[in-house]
Amino acid sequence: MLRPSIRSLPPLPSALRHVSARSPSFRNRQPEIPLRTGRAYTTAPKASRFTASRDGPSSLETMSDADADPPIAELNRDEVLAFRDALAAELRDDEWYTILTATAASCHFGASSIVTIYELACQLAPQKPGEPEAERCQRIHSRIQETLVKGTVLYGIAASLDTVFPLLSHLREHHPSHLLPTATSAPRRPLESSTLSSLGPRAYDALGSVYQHNLSPIIDGKMGDDMEDLKFLTLQINYGWNLAEYRVLDFKSTELVVLAALVAQNTRNEILWHLRGAMRAGWSRETVVSVREACVRMARRLGRRTGNVPRMDEVREDSNE
Repeated sequence: MLRPSIRSLPPLPSALRHVSARSPSFRNRQPEIPLRTGRAYTTAPKASRFTASRDGPSSLETMSDADADPPIAELNRDEVLAFRDALAAELRDDEWYTILTATAASCHFGASSIVTIYELACQLAPQKPGEPEAERCQRIHSRIQETLVKGTVLYGIAASLDTVFPLLSHLREHHPSHLLPTATSAPRRPLESSTLSSLGPRAYDALGSVYQHNLSPIIDGKMGDDMEDLKFLTLQINYGWNLAEYRVLDFKSTELVVLAALVAQNTRNEILWHLRGAMRAGWSRETVVSVREACVRMARRLGRRTGNVPRMDEVREDSNE
């Protein structure tokens, strides 16, 4: 398979050039940690301080709070805009802020980033004809909140709560009209009376869209009969109850936020599956390349390892690794 060309993508914004994929620091598996010095950013290599000794305790046993990694600077407004601009043009209306929310939350930087992402989304997202501003911002809030609900199966409930709490506090104080009505904030409420086993068909419908002919080799081959609890959690709960809910984020949008969250988790196989799944959902190869590149750069900016993230030319129709 030919390596995809990304020449057609927009130039890398200057705010992101320090984490370009072509730079040696990008390929180095020891990530660089951005440090704030005044208003400028500098970087320092992340070094391991664990050393063992035959004659005494390891350095890990003697570490103090002063030995902790230096703090990573919060994303600022210009950086958020730069990551948005790194995405394909078709994503810069209603997809960019869910992609960046998923990445930030998966990197455990959602709490410090979400208000900036939300406020920019309210300023930049297009307004539907006749749509009041409060309803437009409620729609954005709903999409962000749904991104975090779907993200719980990928990076955990704690990271989602850590992200949504500052957003809700901000809205209650500054924009109470942007808060969601109870019915709008609970699209899964109709499922509450369903039995878990009844969610199986819904799960398989969603999985079939993502995995198509690759589904059986994964379910029957990779999973087999040796991980029944994890299989049940994956099918009935993660997909049947959660990811297969398409009323707020449809299949195409869901695949992008899943991909964005997985990139920050650095999980090779699952990223391969959802790079492929995003194209099966209807996104062009060039658009998926832009999501992969922007999320890798953002994850590295936030101190995450990305060495296991596959390239697009590693995606195969007939391989599940």
